Amino acid sequence: MPAHRQAARPRAGVSTTSVTFDLRHAAPPALQPLLTSLATLSPRNPLAVLDLLKSLRPSRDALGAAVREAAEGYVRSIVYRDASIEVLVLTWRAGQASPAHDHAGSTCVVQVIEGVAHEQTYARRHFGGLAKLESRVLTAGEISTQVGDEIHTLGNAPDSDALLVTLHIYSPPLTAMTQFDV
Repeated sequence: MPAHRQAARPRAGVSTTSVTFDLRHAAPPALQPLLTSLATLSPRNPLAVLDLLKSLRPSRDALGAAVREAAEGYVRSIVYRDASIEVLVLTWRAGQASPAHDHAGSTCVVQVIEGVAHEQTYARRHFGGLAKLESRVLTAGEISTQVGDEIHTLGNAPDSDALLVTLHIYSPPLTAMTQFDV
């Protein structure tokens, strides 16, 4: 899916590889209220769905086949996409994390469904490279938002004994991203 990539140097004990599945033909029934609301929502952007996400708390079990594990990397399951919005369920084993990346102008809203997400945000330095901004720990039900070209990493701690499951909404749909060395 990324249109442009810079080589990402993984942190010790962290896998930054991802695997993608397209489940638009079989979206989990637990997400149907969200998907139906998205289809009629105006304006159609992730910031407008924050209240929907706060009221929707699907369980890992209710997400069915959208929750998939892979030893080679975290799993991205696409459950909905149209011209304005894209919805994915991501599954992360211990030590799996995204590389530092932006969303190439898309807004992203992430809700933790199960587990504990570790997020690090960054700012571009004027002379090149990235500077760490904020480290956050997000638990079930908590939401994080990235707007435009903000840069972050997200993942499951290397020493975690639990699976991390997150719900991601992008607007417009994510068609490109840049990965950064940190």
